[in-house]
Amino acid sequence: MSSPENQDTIAPRESRRDAPDPSRQQSHQPENWQDAIFQLVASRIELVGIEAREAAKSGSTRAILVAASAVAALCAWILVVAASVGCLAAVTGWPWWAACFIAAGLHVIAIVIMIAIARKPGADVFTVTRAEFKKDREWIENLRKNQKSGN
Repeated sequence: MSSPENQDTIAPRESRRDAPDPSRQQSHQPENWQDAIFQLVASRIELVGIEAREAAKSGSTRAILVAASAVAALCAWILVVAASVGCLAAVTGWPWWAACFIAAGLHVIAIVIMIAIARKPGADVFTVTRAEFKKDREWIENLRKNQKSGN
């Protein structure tokens, strides 16, 4: 059995994403630059991985919309060819070319709507990573200033 103190260290990083970074809250400085930079880089790589997975989900939605647009375009072409037979014209009494253009026009409208939806900008990606990189630069500069003043 693990003690309650160990459960916090075992919890996955994703469940603690919004929690403050305890290494920045501690008052003591890292013992050397190599350890500090290594820990910093390792945490940022993990953060980039989390946000990359989130960006992939957003990209897959756009890919689905593009595929749906392609299917609609194919349907429009099939309708243009099928309508050339004149079947619809015989049933409705319209000229065959008018029936052909009406069916194709409806599909073109559907294609335009789907492309407009797919072109809308998605959510900003890597916002947390960019904010953390900015904090990291400030932290490194403060660390350098403190170590220079201590020497």
